Amino acid sequence: MSAALLVVDLEGICLVERLDQISAGAAAYPQAQRWLTEEVNYVVRAMQDAHGFDVVRVSDSHLSGSGEPTVLASELVAGAELFVVEDAYDARLFEGVQAVACLGMHAGAGPEGFIPHTLNLQCALSADGRSLTEADVVIGLAAESGASVLFVSGDDVLERQLGDQVCFVRSKIAQSPLRARALPRHQVWPALAKGAAGPFGPAAPLRAKSLDLAFHSAWQADLAEAAGARRIGERSVRVRAGSFRQLYEQAVQVAD
Repeated sequence: MSAALLVVDLEGICLVERLDQISAGAAAYPQAQRWLTEEVNYVVRAMQDAHGFDVVRVSDSHLSGSGEPTVLASELVAGAELFVVEDAYDARLFEGVQAVACLGMHAGAGPEGFIPHTLNLQCALSADGRSLTEADVVIGLAAESGASVLFVSGDDVLERQLGDQVCFVRSKIAQSPLRARALPRHQVWPALAKGAAGPFGPAAPLRAKSLDLAFHSAWQADLAEAAGARRIGERSVRVRAGSFRQLYEQAVQVAD
């Protein structure tokens, strides 16, 4: 059986451009859920048509505050399997997949991009002095698992942060951390289909043996140090491991 993994978030999909659209309980949120589900279905079909995948695992990584999935499971097309797990990049999701794609991602932690953050809102992640985005993390995990990366979609800041390491589909222009100008579907969706149909190629592995976490405050770094990280600054810690998967899992553990 052939399988692919589609990691999805809400901030970077078409038409989403305001903070109230990504938060459960806000009047605009249900419409954003529908837009996300429609875009997921479009990409799943494109991946199936181009590569014949029997199953596309859809990992819903958006935390809306409701505890419920953002993707509307009842409206997914045949062949799409929704996963809502504590770790949206769980190793089991990568098992046996030939390709990975990232839909609707956001910029990494910092002052630029629409809702910029990496993994959570309390720290920034870097490797060998380079700031990492969540898309970088997925690319690194895919490379280590032997899967190809088809494309990443999101705003122009994320595009800049990723550089030319992956096929990128721009879905919006970030205007501030709380506002973006979304590009129209008729412009973005053909590019998504092209990315989904792209050739398999090896993802670029992250060779780092350590990851640095920079927190907003010293007490957060205190907690991370107590959880096993090495203190490297007033508000920063470092984790070390032999593989990128191990590094990522340690970073998640000490950041929680």
